[in-house]
Amino acid sequence: MNTNGFVWLLSHDEVNQDLAQDLGAAQGLVVQARLLKDGLPDGDCRALVVDLDSVAPERLALQRLVKELGGRPHAYPVVAFGYSLEDDQLVDLRAAGIQAFQHGLAPAVFAALAEQTSHAPSDGCSVPSA
Repeated sequence: MNTNGFVWLLSHDEVNQDLAQDLGAAQGLVVQARLLKDGLPDGDCRALVVDLDSVAPERLALQRLVKELGGRPHAYPVVAFGYSLEDDQLVDLRAAGIQAFQHGLAPAVFAALAEQTSHAPSDGCSVPSA
């Protein structure tokens, strides 16, 4: 598996940010936190994990984010998770090729991502400098 790139975690939850680093490391993935105000990545990563409950806690915000995620192609695999996801939102995300989980951050999120990224070619992404 290629580990040159990193995975963005779109989350405002500090506990999930810390947990994601550990869960990602268990799968050989380097995870970096990103805030929603920074926008969705433009291909500057190996993959994107989206904590929907954290970045879109209100129903309308969640609907908008699901529409944005599913409404455009991504140059990287995307995995989203959240307790607030409704069945139709799960269907929309999955139809757009996004793996979606109707639960919180768990090892299954990164296991699914590791499976996707192990088949993806390297794009030469590296961890951004501070």
